[in-house]
Amino acid sequence: LLLAVGFQLNAAKETLTVITVPNSPYVINNNGDFQGFLPELLAKLGEKAGVAFKGALQDDGRYGMEEEDGSWNGMIGSVVNGKADMAAADLTMTAARERVVDFTVPFMQTGITILYYQPTWKKMIKTFKSLEDLMDQDDIKFGCVKGGATERFFKNSKVGFYNKVWEKMIEMDEMTSNNDEGIQKVLAGGYAYLIESSSAEYAMTQYCDLTTVGGNINLRNYALALPQGSQYRETFNLALLELMEEGEISALKDKWWNKNAKSCDQVSSLLASFADFF
Repeated sequence: LLLAVGFQLNAAKETLTVITVPNSPYVINNNGDFQGFLPELLAKLGEKAGVAFKGALQDDGRYGMEEEDGSWNGMIGSVVNGKADMAAADLTMTAARERVVDFTVPFMQTGITILYYQPTWKKMIKTFKSLEDLMDQDDIKFGCVKGGATERFFKNSKVGFYNKVWEKMIEMDEMTSNNDEGIQKVLAGGYAYLIESSSAEYAMTQYCDLTTVGGNINLRNYALALPQGSQYRETFNLALLELMEEGEISALKDKWWNKNAKSCDQVSSLLASFADFF
């Protein structure tokens, strides 16, 4: 599998196996042809570092968390067990993961926000303005990806309120397997989704009347994961920093976050202008 359209493997270059979990717009799997923000970023990284990449799908579809026996599942497990030379996805740097893999410098910063569906004609009706408001009601269900970094944040936080958020999510039993499932639940109505803000930004370009509530909680970083002691870490770090300084990473984000963006119709805009008076 190739990680980018037209990205040709060069026999003169060393080829690294990259494990991934598709999630638009970071990685899009079109029948084994990978496209998206990260495949294009890796193509540029490979040019600078003098290596080639071969992509593979993570069989369990997980990002990576520690099991009770101390082993790791997901992409982190594949890197730890030597099944892959690198993991590339919207993969959050965490202290637990850093103990078993080496992360590169971050390629993106994000945070946790609340994604919610509120049709324009309902925007004059107040719902909630914060996570605290969401916790104080029972009509709107909410959740996040089960086993992901967002769940671990609420579960393991030293702030009691965030622990209570996790407990209520578990009680509601409205967790999801992935972001696509969470977004569809939001669109169906009556559900709020705790999601990383960069993914929320993309979702709002694809569906009209999605909005975020409450700002960002717990800023965190996305990075590439390498085996501990990887000889490529310094090379990739320098290449990523150069790509940042050259504006390449920002340009790629603008390209993929705005690709196929939906245009809300003029009627919605008109209704929104009336809603401002209420």
